[in-house]
Amino acid sequence: MSKIEPKFYTEDMTSRRPSTFRDLAGDRFVRVCTYAVIVDTMSQKIWLARHINRPAEGLLWWIGGALLCGLEAREGMAATFFRETSLSVEPRRFLFVDMVRYLLRDRLTETHGIGFDQLTYTFYVELSADERLYVATQLDPNEYVKEFGLHEFTRADLVSYGVHPVILDTYDKVFPPTYDVA
Repeated sequence: MSKIEPKFYTEDMTSRRPSTFRDLAGDRFVRVCTYAVIVDTMSQKIWLARHINRPAEGLLWWIGGALLCGLEAREGMAATFFRETSLSVEPRRFLFVDMVRYLLRDRLTETHGIGFDQLTYTFYVELSADERLYVATQLDPNEYVKEFGLHEFTRADLVSYGVHPVILDTYDKVFPPTYDVA
């Protein structure tokens, strides 16, 4: 039997106070999302953007969002990637990394006090240098800090920037650490 368990990232939810029907509904349903981290497997680097909306406001984050009903996860990822970057990527290029669950305090609504549950398919996608440059100039300004663009990071960079733990966990799944065996 496997001892591998899905990661569950949670924030302190003690201040939750539903105030509207929308809040109550959001409190009872799990939102399904797709995220993709842009990688270069040869250099073992990833590219992140600075997000401007809750729940990842201000964080170095990857490209992604809500999965539309009826779409297979890779198809949904491709659609979201196109919507947020204007780059069309074949769904088969998105390679599955992990399924992650988040319990988040904040969300993008006028009444954001109760948080919500989010289950996310996490993928990685290898883009060429030209594709990365295009994405950096085409990021949706309603989702990302356009002036920040895309920045490349090594694992050491990620640690020094103090990124969210899920970013490091995902990096280590895409680029598993190697150990010298003497």
